[in-house]
Amino acid sequence: NTLRIGKLVPTEWVLLDIRIHMVERGFGHGLVHMFAEDGTLMATASQSCIIRFWRDMPGPGPSGKAKK
Repeated sequence: NTLRIGKLVPTEWVLLDIRIHMVERGFGHGLVHMFAEDGTLMATASQSCIIRFWRDMPGPGPSGKAKK
């Protein structure tokens, strides 16, 4: 998990462009670009995480099929 800071500029807000590259076998991997209001790329980040499914939650299970 990494955050790389580039050029920081004063800004009222930031735009986070979040890309999920893969979710497989309980792990997720993705990339983030952080832009200032004027379009300046201020930072990039990458993240890996553990994905957990709760059996008691309503809706489809991890397979996408309805629970019995």
